[in-house]
Amino acid sequence: MRLLYSLLLIFLLPAYGLARIFSKQARLFAKTRSEGKHVIRKALLYDGPLFWLHGSSAGELDQALAIAREIRRRKMEGKILITVFSLSVKRLPAADADFTAYLPIDFPWAWRMIQTRKNALTFITFTWDVYPNLLRRIRKAGGSAYLCSAALPANSWRIKHSRWLRPVYADFNGIGAVDEANRTRFLQLLPDESRVAVTGDTRYDTIFYKLEHAPLAPDDASRLTSAQPLLILASTYEACDERLLPHTKQWLDNHPDLDLWLFPHHVDEHRLAECERSLKRLQIDFKRYSEGPARVVLVDRLGLLARAYEKARYCYVGGAFHHRVHNTAEPAALGVPVLTGPQIETSPIALQLESEGTLFRRDSGAEIFATLDDLEKDEKRRLLLSQKSRRYMLSQRGASEVFLDAFRVGQ
Repeated sequence: MRLLYSLLLIFLLPAYGLARIFSKQARLFAKTRSEGKHVIRKALLYDGPLFWLHGSSAGELDQALAIAREIRRRKMEGKILITVFSLSVKRLPAADADFTAYLPIDFPWAWRMIQTRKNALTFITFTWDVYPNLLRRIRKAGGSAYLCSAALPANSWRIKHSRWLRPVYADFNGIGAVDEANRTRFLQLLPDESRVAVTGDTRYDTIFYKLEHAPLAPDDASRLTSAQPLLILASTYEACDERLLPHTKQWLDNHPDLDLWLFPHHVDEHRLAECERSLKRLQIDFKRYSEGPARVVLVDRLGLLARAYEKARYCYVGGAFHHRVHNTAEPAALGVPVLTGPQIETSPIALQLESEGTLFRRDSGAEIFATLDDLEKDEKRRLLLSQKSRRYMLSQRGASEVFLDAFRVGQ
């Protein structure tokens, strides 16, 4: 399987080179990979234990940051390298690591730098991300590799083709699954009871850390204090706009005691302009956050969402109408009822919240706003849901400690 994987990457190399000629995004991707290679090489030269934590995208980065903070709390000897893959991560978490970088493509020749390392190397990746050539090189160099907060949907192609993938997963020293169902799935990929355990999802630890430590400027605090209770549309895409915004004007007219804040998933000028065109076409009065208070606010800056949830009465989390749902845990931790589109199967947190009755998966914008109407009519039910959501989220804290202890990482 590893050979086929490597041949496929090599086969795609000419297309990658061509894309860099015509695509600005491809050139940015290539630039960040080149820079990342230099940072990783520098980290590997460190004369002491190195903990290399890799989170592919923003959600997995939250999981990695929880482990990094627990390593720091324990004052474990060594330095921390954090890598990410997706360009959707706009800011690398420099404050939480000694080295940060974007991960290069997993070409078979990409990791020769690892073979010269003489000191302890511990690599931890998250959810389901595996890099066959990187894993093999780490194991050959005498390092350790782990999969943390491991989760797969029940219908994952990895399970269907587990026989071909077992040699890759055999390179893991341990896999920490988020729950028993996922432990069962990963045992099909790594059939060794001693190396697969339930350790929980470290993302919960980062969620509470953010909520407890997220800085808020005085002006922002004043804005949130003066706002009415909020309906938050978080991590939205064009697919979300198309389904939700046509219902928004009438719903706000029917509920004058609520404001609406819209948080696009990508906070760049292209996406903001796209939102503005949709709002104007539907004759919805709004302002950008940077322009001052309004009943409908298009948030055009980063760092506000976690604290805005404190003011939310309801929250829609985007992604699940066209791909997969984003972070449902932050609003749930504050007891905010969560609504999403249909595609939540890849998120164990969202599935668990749904089973707890505090997340509502719906197939259309009309169904979402009908559910909001039902909740708005029943304050007692809404308060009970809030309490239940908080209790469940609090019960999930501590996965970072459990994972490090379960596999004696760094010992």
